[in-house]
Amino acid sequence: MMTGAMNRSKHFSGTLFTGVLFLLFVSCQDNQQQTVSFAPDAISLGSIQIPGTWSTHTLYSAFSLSVPNTMERSSPNDRWSQRMNNMGVQRDNDVVIFQQKTLNKNSVDNADEHYCRVLVNYAKSISDELLHSWETEKLDADTRAWLLEEVKGNLAYSQQLLSSPTYEWVDIGGTNAIRIKYRRSGNNGHTTACAMYYLYNYDEVAFVMTAYSEQEARLWQADMENVIRTFRWKQKK
Repeated sequence: MMTGAMNRSKHFSGTLFTGVLFLLFVSCQDNQQQTVSFAPDAISLGSIQIPGTWSTHTLYSAFSLSVPNTMERSSPNDRWSQRMNNMGVQRDNDVVIFQQKTLNKNSVDNADEHYCRVLVNYAKSISDELLHSWETEKLDADTRAWLLEEVKGNLAYSQQLLSSPTYEWVDIGGTNAIRIKYRRSGNNGHTTACAMYYLYNYDEVAFVMTAYSEQEARLWQADMENVIRTFRWKQKK
């Protein structure tokens, strides 16, 4: 099952930069004053040596991300995307999607046997007032409320949240990101583990989402936790 992020690019570019307002530092302050006393520390995710079997992709000319050899990059014209189009779920070409390998070759009958996705999006800010890649800011009630709406915006069809999302800052090799983790319903009685990441870089922001069937955790969990560790800005700001 595709998530709502498949056709959320307009939602991403609009709601995202509404939400970004909650994460701005006051632009009139000098650099020394911009350190906020209540800014939380980011939890380090540790480093990873990218396996030689993984493929590294430069995306939006802004950053790179690596995925395991069990996944393939989806095309708007592939069989799976066309199936979704026929079901009324139109894919937005701005969203980069990685899916389990051979999904495009599977028949309609067995296409749902496995489930694993990495979805990526990117936007530039109309101002230069986003957080630097190494900064954090308190995730207050307003920010959490906005992030909850982002989670709900990524639910598709009859999907339901199975747990309250958690929100925290994580450190990915010196780049900080907001991580939102939650569980939702899936196909055929399965449940899905999801993680959303917002990565800021002064005048740009990346969105990465990982999702996999919890019943197939032995196949996907370790790799999905490692994919985000491969994220690298082309130029950190």
